[in-house]
Amino acid sequence: QYTESQTFLRQPFKALYLIYFIIVLILVRIPYCVLSSLLASWRPHPSWSLLRVVRLRTLHAAMEAMTKTSMYHLFRADPLRLPKTVDTEGLVWVEPTPDLIVGDIKEFAQRNQVAPARIAGYWFGSRLPLTKNEKIIYELHGEFSRRKRDMMQPCTDHMRFRRRLCGQYTLTPFLWLSTELACVAQLGDASPVNYLGNVDLCKGLLMHNQQFTRAFQLEYRLSQGPPLPSENPFPAALIDAVAGYHYLVKVLGFNPSNILLVGESAGAGLAITLLRYLIQHVPSLPPPAATLLVSPGADWGTSHWGPHSSVATH
Repeated sequence: QYTESQTFLRQPFKALYLIYFIIVLILVRIPYCVLSSLLASWRPHPSWSLLRVVRLRTLHAAMEAMTKTSMYHLFRADPLRLPKTVDTEGLVWVEPTPDLIVGDIKEFAQRNQVAPARIAGYWFGSRLPLTKNEKIIYELHGEFSRRKRDMMQPCTDHMRFRRRLCGQYTLTPFLWLSTELACVAQLGDASPVNYLGNVDLCKGLLMHNQQFTRAFQLEYRLSQGPPLPSENPFPAALIDAVAGYHYLVKVLGFNPSNILLVGESAGAGLAITLLRYLIQHVPSLPPPAATLLVSPGADWGTSHWGPHSSVATH
């Protein structure tokens, strides 16, 4: 149950809060973090470097500020404003599939007033004409998820994995902070023209797995709840993911045995849900041949959390 105020969502309080946040971050929080983590034994894990601790705690503070002010919306690219040509930006539109929404999911959709919608998707890789025998990647990007400040899962190891997969970022002492802050919005956008998006993940997957000629990334609807205005409640993302898979298999004619389903973070949790739904409720859409889950957000229980859990120490 959220108790946070919505005051900072409105001007001039939003601007005043952001000015206050930046001043306190630079003059108080970062210096305190450095002093309180000078010794390795004082850090969440002795193997962590001082720079890693500062980055992680700065990122947590930025996540809190962006949630309070709803600033992360500024980092999402609007597909309606992008060039509407496949050849230049890979943008396509996926039509809704209301007939495929059945059972409990249909009941939840009706209860939460969620209707199937036309959504955007982006192609990465080869620009040659599609052939049905190609091996392709269906990617569900991650999403910044926040519950309570003491429950925010660090993304440092997640970003390290992405760097190994997609290539090193170019960092200077003046750019590391903006790069770590970009992680907040980077996990919630499929657009290839947004430098904070997941373009590096798709390109990295194609570069390291040359048997796949192209990747399709779906701009599924992101959920949002208190203290922010409610948007796209469950099962909006699942409805979109089903439509995206239908687009690949039934509209374009790709063989499910040639499709690799990739999910990152919250997108990995969505990939698990999609697989289960396809197997249980949509026999006309066979599941993909394989699934790659990157830091899956699949366990929302709290029984395993505590001061010595992996969430707190890693």
